[in-house]
Amino acid sequence: MELALTRACAVSEVRERLDAALPDGIDVIEVMQAPPSLGALPLEASLWEVALPGVRPADAARAVDDFLACDTLEIERLTNKGPRRVDARAAVITMGASRCAAEGGDTGNAILRMVVRQV
Repeated sequence: MELALTRACAVSEVRERLDAALPDGIDVIEVMQAPPSLGALPLEASLWEVALPGVRPADAARAVDDFLACDTLEIERLTNKGPRRVDARAAVITMGASRCAAEGGDTGNAILRMVVRQV
């Protein structure tokens, strides 16, 4: 995500305030200030990592394969102007599933990593 602020803030303050405002399960991993030499370059894509507690990695891998095999995958998204249909597949550049260790055990959970085009 790219933000423009109305006043100068330390990146640690931005991270803490964003983290506090987001719902549980959505965490701010890193905040950085764009170098002045870059100016206001538009954000083209972002890297997402999503932990799926209780989902077997093999099941997640099959779902990823099915998703990537689709030419289009329309979903309904609620916006300020009401429901809107969008193609979720068009935004995903890459996606993969792997295993991550479960908290307090070794049964494992699936983890998705994807690069998503900002559309």
